[in-house]
Amino acid sequence: MVDEWKARHPSKLPERIWKGVPEKLRSVIWQKLLGVEELKKGQKPNLYRELLIRARLVSPDIRQIDLDINRTYRDNLAFRRRYDVKQQSLFHVLAAYAMYNTEIGYCQGMSQIAGLFLMYMDEEDAFWALHSLMTSRRHAMHGMFAPGFPKLHRFQEHYEKILIKYLPKLKKHFDNEGVIPSYLTKWWFGCFLDRVPFPLALRIWDVFLYYGDSILIAMGYNIMRLHQKTLKKLSMEKCLDFIQSGLAKDFGYSFDDTMESLKKCLDKLQKDKTALPHPPAPDAIPEFPVKPLGPILARSMVDIRMDIAEIQSKGSRANSVFEISTSTPSDAVIRTNQTDDEQLKFIDEENEEEIVAAEEVTDLDLLN
Repeated sequence: MVDEWKARHPSKLPERIWKGVPEKLRSVIWQKLLGVEELKKGQKPNLYRELLIRARLVSPDIRQIDLDINRTYRDNLAFRRRYDVKQQSLFHVLAAYAMYNTEIGYCQGMSQIAGLFLMYMDEEDAFWALHSLMTSRRHAMHGMFAPGFPKLHRFQEHYEKILIKYLPKLKKHFDNEGVIPSYLTKWWFGCFLDRVPFPLALRIWDVFLYYGDSILIAMGYNIMRLHQKTLKKLSMEKCLDFIQSGLAKDFGYSFDDTMESLKKCLDKLQKDKTALPHPPAPDAIPEFPVKPLGPILARSMVDIRMDIAEIQSKGSRANSVFEISTSTPSDAVIRTNQTDDEQLKFIDEENEEEIVAAEEVTDLDLLN
């Protein structure tokens, strides 16, 4: 099937996707579905490395990223050790992307997605896979993470209409118990990562990458349809605990049965033309990037280092936050928050020469 894909779209691909992408092929198939190679071909050489170098010096998201990566996939051996290879790679991808797509920067939830991609791809491919997921028409996850969360609210409103139309008794029970769909944020920001057993989440991601954001609505409907009898017996607190924690421990159905049910839900919604909400209104908050990508790349490293040196000359101290006025569309902020020993763990040999000049003029943390 992979060889056939080089010439044309494989005719049996949807069928294979529903059965689950084989583990050894998931790297290739996911990158194909996200168009990673095409994205990379259209970019200037070393764009990812240049973003990463600048992120170490001026990213406003360094501290939060550093905190979150130590809480990501704690049950996975590859991510468990502090500052180990996978944690470093996850830091690199998130820090670089925050500098590239400045409209969303870094938002909690992105670490799980980037970490998942790193299980099947190298750093740079994971970076472009993340960008494709955010900006492609099929997935458009940018709108989930953008300020104001416009796509989250639009999809939530549609999801509640789905419950009213197809599961009215369950919706009435939720209303009586005061169960609000606060669980949707965790469901959809990571496409059910950590909300269902991980092997099932991988199966959901297979179809999500193929079909796009309609899977978010369909899987939400699927969960409620499968578990409606249980949920109708539970109070608000127990409902939310079951949805947010219980399903991840024991989903209650085999993964094959769950995916078969998901396909039926998607088919039904598509037939009824309710698989997706209406497009956003013209005056709504944009769900795709509108600002230039990678504005920091317009500034040379010399200019950035001179700004840092100027700040240092004014008596700046570590553990302070400084705003640097720039000519780019967004301001750059330097934050420092770690000890010298911690920061050095993130500096790799490949780029040490690139930042040595900055080290000579600043005491700021250079997290890699």
